[in-house]
Amino acid sequence: MNVVFNDKKNHLLSRLIVRSFEEKASPPHVLVELSKKELNRNQDNAIHLEGLCINVSTKTILWSKAKYGKNIKFKKKSSCSSMDVKYDQLDLNRTKYSRVIVTANKDECTTHLPSLICSCSTPHKEPTGVVVLMMTTWKPISNHEKSWSMDDFKRVKKCKPNILKSSNHHKSSGFYASFGNKGSFDKNPDVNSSVGQYVTKKNECLAKQIQINKEATYYEKSAAQEISRSIKDFKLFLPKVNSIISPVIDASFDLQCSGNDINIKEGYASKDGCWQMSLCVDAKTDEFHNESDCTYTLISIPRQSYLTNNSTCNRYHFLFQLTGRKNLNVPLYPGTSVLFSGMYLTHRQHHIADTSSSTNVFFNVASYGNKRLFNHIKKSFNKNK
Repeated sequence: MNVVFNDKKNHLLSRLIVRSFEEKASPPHVLVELSKKELNRNQDNAIHLEGLCINVSTKTILWSKAKYGKNIKFKKKSSCSSMDVKYDQLDLNRTKYSRVIVTANKDECTTHLPSLICSCSTPHKEPTGVVVLMMTTWKPISNHEKSWSMDDFKRVKKCKPNILKSSNHHKSSGFYASFGNKGSFDKNPDVNSSVGQYVTKKNECLAKQIQINKEATYYEKSAAQEISRSIKDFKLFLPKVNSIISPVIDASFDLQCSGNDINIKEGYASKDGCWQMSLCVDAKTDEFHNESDCTYTLISIPRQSYLTNNSTCNRYHFLFQLTGRKNLNVPLYPGTSVLFSGMYLTHRQHHIADTSSSTNVFFNVASYGNKRLFNHIKKSFNKNK
């Protein structure tokens, strides 16, 4: 495939990704390899994993060793005791620089997945053979930022369908309003492609449809603003993070711009490396699992008036199984951002049942590039050769 890439991209990385579009090529997964300077800067805030192994009974990935950096702080005792697994709960507020990074050895990951592609945030710097599996940080959100509420949930439900109604994803529940690109079996009359975009709800009345579309655009822009805030926070310790979150989709769009249109559309979060995003309400997943995604997953927790970083018991947590004995808990307070490899970290989003009469709902924004989207991109390129 002949393609002229954007000058801002890593050309070598882009060429490697384009090879994965060949018919017999295996689906790729891209991880960020740290430079020597980046590793030295983050190692005291790092959890380094070694000994990748497969749990035969659950078919999930675990690690045999986890080494914790000296800056990482945990809550000594959680006030929320109803968790169904044991965990170490991060205290990002007390952790130096309010950030934690999870790393592993590149060689182990490549042995597990030979089609693994490694990117970097600082090209031409000395590579270390250490790759990023997860980053999380917490920064306070300005009071001038949007505060999400039950009213937003009511408005979203009127303009966007819940994509979970047609999916049983590891016993997930909640409301997911999705925006951007997806793999689709619907035929597009304008291009020979099975790449499509998430839709709004439909109404036969033109005036009502215009209002529905207007509301959907408002919430797509609002969700994209939360993505941008998280990307800005991550840039404080990993430069150019927006260009390394989803290089597979970035390269696909560049290839499309060379005259091979497969209907990938830019959205409000594309500049931040996110070509798909979901506004999630009261989302949880009951099963620990891994994902065959081609990108990192980004989770951003927006400002919510009833929930603060000083809440005595936050009901929402993101859990990672690291070893047979160690589970990592990232409490999802407003201002928390999580970027992780769903392929190499076994994970789920946990919700502690609320027995009170509260009518509050919990919002988070998620972005990822799943295997289905990649497969549809690959098939579409090969159909249009």
